[in-house]
Amino acid sequence: KYLVTGPSLEFTARQILTSATKMWLAGATTIAAAPDVPYPMTNVISQYGMELVIDPYLPVIDATHPGSWYLFADPADIAAIEYDYLQGHERPEICMKASDKVSIGGGALSPLSGDFATDNVFYRVRDIFGANKLVTTGGWRGTYANIHA
Repeated sequence: KYLVTGPSLEFTARQILTSATKMWLAGATTIAAAPDVPYPMTNVISQYGMELVIDPYLPVIDATHPGSWYLFADPADIAAIEYDYLQGHERPEICMKASDKVSIGGGALSPLSGDFATDNVFYRVRDIFGANKLVTTGGWRGTYANIHA
């Protein structure tokens, strides 16, 4: 249902999903130095209604394989992963650092008054969650290698 790639493979993925012809005959096998020619056949991949998802974070997450791509089933058919929060931490924890300023006249200062040296206000957000692979057939990973480059 979903083809997920990084930005570097977007154009190639769109070609695979939408072109009428995807089989090519290597011209060099018939005539020396001849260009590759399209072989007449229907692109059956385009008939499956796959959706392309471009994830800009894939090159960061999978930095050793910039040509990685992923196929995922429709979650309504089969779930590939399970994602949930730790009990008691269902929402992000948002904290503000207490001010280290002291008022000469007494009384507490607002945390929004910032720290003493720079008047900076510091925030922290923490999300506690976990994930688990459910069914191996729910997702598939492959690596694209351009052998013509």
